[in-house]
Amino acid sequence: MGLNKLDIVLSGHTAEMLHDELKKVSKARKAFTKADKWINGSKTQRGQNKEIQEFKDKVASGLELADSVKYYLKNLLWLKEKFPEGKYRDVIGLCKAAKLEGEDGIKDQDYSLNAGRYVGVAVEDDGLSEEEFKEEMLGLSQELKKLQDESNQLMEAIFNNMQILGIENKE
Repeated sequence: MGLNKLDIVLSGHTAEMLHDELKKVSKARKAFTKADKWINGSKTQRGQNKEIQEFKDKVASGLELADSVKYYLKNLLWLKEKFPEGKYRDVIGLCKAAKLEGEDGIKDQDYSLNAGRYVGVAVEDDGLSEEEFKEEMLGLSQELKKLQDESNQLMEAIFNNMQILGIENKE
């Protein structure tokens, strides 16, 4: 997670500190994994196994906590991206406050509360303009047609071969 994204959510100093701490956690995870392999491969004296296991449990718990922090921070960044001022706003493809009256209101939609009628589709997520999207869909449609034709020819060839072999197609 980059420092610039953390700055969106937190003040500069706090973001920098958290970023550094998350780097330390990543390094600690690697060191722990290496140490765990070494411990599992070496012989320990009687009584040490319990202490080693307690230590491993504490480290694993700390790493789990760090993963939780990363998870919630990622979600916080997503929310901040969608709602930069911390207030509700309509977001195409995500949410919309529909009005009862007016153009495309709930009454115009015959009182249907299906979200798809109001929210819309976020085309910008794929980075294509509306024109580029249409061109891509046209190209994919043509490719699908070509593949369907090829499939039909192969099915016909298989059916003919089965008839030559005396195998009937029972549908």
